[in-house]
Amino acid sequence: MSSNTSAKNAPRPGRTIVILLVSIVALFAIAFVQGATAVKLGLDLRGGTSVTLQPRVAAGENGKVTSEAIDQAVSIIRQRVNSLGVAESEVSSQGSGVNRQIVISVPGDTGRRVVELVGQTAELRFRQVLVEGAANATSLTGDTATTTLPAGVTAEAAAKFASLDCSLATSRQAGGGDDANAQIVACDRAGANKYVLASAEVVGRDVSKAVAA
Repeated sequence: MSSNTSAKNAPRPGRTIVILLVSIVALFAIAFVQGATAVKLGLDLRGGTSVTLQPRVAAGENGKVTSEAIDQAVSIIRQRVNSLGVAESEVSSQGSGVNRQIVISVPGDTGRRVVELVGQTAELRFRQVLVEGAANATSLTGDTATTTLPAGVTAEAAAKFASLDCSLATSRQAGGGDDANAQIVACDRAGANKYVLASAEVVGRDVSKAVAA
């Protein structure tokens, strides 16, 4: 009688191992379904750039720093970073009231360049459209046999126009840092057309008043 009882109560390590393995497999399955198969490293481990900006009124300018102005600055900087196509970047404010600081965190080796671009003061520029073409056009005139450039278009701008394919999402990402005195080639937001734009004829600081037509 006692021998039968001992046999029933004897430990079964094999069954315990099987249960443990099944539990581990189930946990991995749940992690895979939830997209947690990769460990997300912090900026300090994966590398990148983090910059803290302190809002202030520029020397010689009138006005004061307000909470609304800081919110607007955060929104503008976030839009600039997002337009550059940098994944997992963060733009936020820290602190309270008008003493808040703006923190920009960008992963990867290009972080410093991105921070420099988004930290620049925006300037409105008015440029004349010299040429308009389809997103993947390879000729300024639509005739590949014609080598004569349209009036006012430089050879450099013509070459950029021919090589730029606006149907690609990467071509529609803002690059920043364009020269106001040079012609540029750009896509529209939808990627349906591309343009050769003349050097800036008027910049925002030259406009003191505007009235909607």
